[in-house]
Amino acid sequence: MKFRPDLKISLVAALFTSVTFGAQEVALSGVEVTATGGAQEIDAAKVNVRNAALINDVMRDMPGVYIGGTNSLNQKIYIRGINDRGLNITIDGARQKGNAFHHAADLYIDPDIIRSVNVGLGVNSVVGTSGALGGSVAFKTADASDLLEDGEVFGGKIKSGYASNNKEWQESLTLYAKAFESLELLGYVGHRGYGRGESGKGEKLGGNNADNTNYLFKVGYNIADYSKITFSAERMQMKGDFPLRAEWGTTDDSSLVDTKYWRDTYTANFNLNPNDYVDLDLNAYHTKHEAKSSVNAGVKTYGAKAINKTKFETGYIGHTLVYGTEIYQSKSYNKNDTSNTPDDKATSLSVFLEDQLRTGGFTLTPGIRYDNYKLNTMGGTQGIAGRADYHGTSGLQL
Repeated sequence: MKFRPDLKISLVAALFTSVTFGAQEVALSGVEVTATGGAQEIDAAKVNVRNAALINDVMRDMPGVYIGGTNSLNQKIYIRGINDRGLNITIDGARQKGNAFHHAADLYIDPDIIRSVNVGLGVNSVVGTSGALGGSVAFKTADASDLLEDGEVFGGKIKSGYASNNKEWQESLTLYAKAFESLELLGYVGHRGYGRGESGKGEKLGGNNADNTNYLFKVGYNIADYSKITFSAERMQMKGDFPLRAEWGTTDDSSLVDTKYWRDTYTANFNLNPNDYVDLDLNAYHTKHEAKSSVNAGVKTYGAKAINKTKFETGYIGHTLVYGTEIYQSKSYNKNDTSNTPDDKATSLSVFLEDQLRTGGFTLTPGIRYDNYKLNTMGGTQGIAGRADYHGTSGLQL
């Protein structure tokens, strides 16, 4: 379609007349822009509407964050191009140091139990992102108090779903209750069974005969109105026929390997927050990752952490002091090693102090951290034994 010249002139003249003679001054309200120091968070409301089957479904729209993989064994998190080997990843405060097999991912978590995800981009903090190249990812699982409405004391949720591409069936049951005004209980069991899916080109993806189960039990007790103690026990287990090198994938069913991966995590958390000067979090945990296929290896991690936050103001500057200490130990083992080689072991102890300064819409986070890291490695049957002992202070962080 073409406009006639006289019609084009008429339209321009009408537009000019409307702008010139019909314009009125309009006072617009102010626009406020806020930032949180590079952190991004997905809350429970967003998680609930995603109907997620994999972590990729939960975090798919976070800038700078990419989740790779086509099955539950190789869901690797990348932050600005750095994968989970260079990130600090925690579940309810428990570090995930699960490099059981270098071709598989370290993170195994059921999206159905996630309450929130907090991602710290970069290494601008000596608290959460120190020791990592790309940042941190902190997962929190749901409590009974997150699911119960005001006045409710008992509830449950039954969920089922089906995906046609890989013929996946998903079923889960969640029960939660509150008793004596202070005691909270939550129990969850979830299952996913699926076969091989297809890409847009018709190529086979993922694993076959998959049988994934997740169990979570949590008990919490509220002490007064400003303190809570929580215990949790969880197992995430995946079985099926998967590619040996999970991140490579394969279109040949005959090359799939009977595989079993699982994660056991036990946590104890205590929070005390009576005023702006005391916001104390104590956390102790044990996590075990194990793989059983052509490799038969695992990683055990024990740790504890104490962090307090103190808020105050000096003039126009708001301060949040964050200070504490953390200790953890990771041991890796290989059950296929018949030479009785001792387990590799790494121990880390740290003390840190950070001040989050806020003024005029700007935030600075100067901090200092001391780390003592020891590594004893025997290298397995083909490696080289060695020891490393590092201790030092991290400089000012902004």
